[in-house]
Order: sequence, then C-alpha cells, then structure tokens
Amino acid sequence: MILITRPNEEAKILKNELTKQGVTCTINSLISFKLNFKQIPFNKKNYYLISSVQSVRTLSKYKKKYLQLLQDGEFLIVGSKVASELKKICLPKIIKVTEDTDAMLKFLLKNKLLTLHCRKIIFLSGSVVNKYFLQEVKKNNISLKRVVLYSVKPLLLKPATIELIKEGRISHILLYSGYTAEILIKQIKAKRLQNAMFKIKVLSLSNRINEIVKKSSLFKKIYVSKKPSQKSIISLIRLKKAQ
Repeated sequence: MILITRPNEEAKILKNELTKQGVTCTINSLISFKLNFKQIPFNKKNYYLISSVQSVRTLSKYKKKYLQLLQDGEFLIVGSKVASELKKICLPKIIKVTEDTDAMLKFLLKNKLLTLHCRKIIFLSGSVVNKYFLQEVKKNNISLKRVVLYSVKPLLLKPATIELIKEGRISHILLYSGYTAEILIKQIKAKRLQNAMFKIKVLSLSNRINEIVKKSSLFKKIYVSKKPSQKSIISLIRLKKAQ
C-alpha cells in the first residue's frame, strides 16, 4: 500500500489515477493551506514569479482584486502544472516556464534583462518556501520582493495511518516537498515508528527531498523521480511496484 502525503485535493486526484492502475493507496495529508488576500505591487517593469498551484488559486479566489496583474503582468513560472492552472483563469503573458526552482535560478542568472533594465521580481509564494533558492537569489544580487499569498500548516499522522505502518501494510511513501519530508520525519520520531521504516521505500519528487530523507537515516531504500512531475513519479511507482 502506498501512503500519499500530498495536500488533500491533489492527493485525491493522484489516488484516483493510481487506483485505476490497480495500485492500493491511502491518504494522510501532512500539510494544509489557508489562502489570504495580500496587496501585490503592480508595475509593468516587474516580473511576477509563481512556483505553486496554491498561489494561482489565491489569484483566482481574489481575481477581481488582481485583475490588472492577471491582464498586464509578465510571469515567470515554475512547473507546467502551475502554468496550466494560471491559463485557466486568464491569458497570461508568460516569459518562462521551468521544471523546478533550480532551473528558474539558472534562467534568472543568465537573463541579462534583469540587470540591464532594472526589472524587479515579485515572488508570489506561501509561508514556506525553498530557502536555498532565496539565498542564491540574494547572493547574486537579483532584485526580488516576496509576497506571501497563503499560509502552510503542518498536519499529524492519523491514528489509522500509524496502525497501518505498525502492521507493516505501508510499502511506499510518496513525498512531494522538502517541508513535507521534514514533517514526516518529526512525526515518525514523535510516534516512535523508527523500527517500522526500514522496510518502507520512499519515492521523492526531487533530489533536495531525497537529501532530507537520506540525512534522517530512517529509510534504507530511497528513490527519486527522474523529473519533478506527477507523470514521472507515477512511472517510478510502477517501476518499484513491479520489483
């Protein structure tokens, strides 16, 4: 049985897709979100960076208040899913779409327009963000202002999930973010589930998540998706379930 730790809405979509393929899953979301309206400074010289679906959902929820931004803003997007969701609510002027924040960082460093025309980046993010990305942006003197559009709340392992783990019925755990990985590790230690982890395989979306899991020394078998996409991680699930 696969344990899906994604936020509830995304987890249900993934579970339905895997169930159709004959894969047994259970959901225990380890994070939830609260969308908040925040003033976003609009200027045609700005680039607006979005790296999460939740930021797009906040823009959609308060669409009337963000209408000028959605109509006239120029966007830098991390993730094809994020770009797809943005296109559902407007006809965005997308400058660049990258697979992950590492690729976006490389693009920003190579893009001379940022320095030649002094264009500022407005990062529309959540309360939890990739710290490495922010550190590198600051280190390289890229002008970036962060606007927090939603808060991220950690959740607990449910009693039913704990029982499944103790009974040895969980074979794989899916991790989609470093923050979720950190929450899981804390929960495992708090519930004293360390001994049950050695037989469980972890499937993570990125190398950064993999590094966090590996550092915990809780798991013997950790695998990383070839690409940071749902399609890629589903392929990884099929491969590991077949072994």
